[in-house]
Amino acid sequence: QVVAVCDVDRWRMEQARQLVEGHYASQSPGGKGKSCSTHDDFRDILTRKDIDAVMIATPDHWHVPMGMLAAGAGKAICM
Repeated sequence: QVVAVCDVDRWRMEQARQLVEGHYASQSPGGKGKSCSTHDDFRDILTRKDIDAVMIATPDHWHVPMGMLAAGAGKAICM
């Protein structure tokens, strides 16, 4: 389950949130989806105990620093 999205671009972050919530709404009776939180700093995601995996979809030069921090936080990583 996707529980959070993160982006420094607020428009893109909101679009991602709407996509996630829309998907879950379409899968549930009554069309009520699960909420998805938004963050503008990826480090906030890494401190959350309810998140066990992260998908890093950034420009290439951010993959290693974010991946190392995610691994250090005990998160599974997909790039």
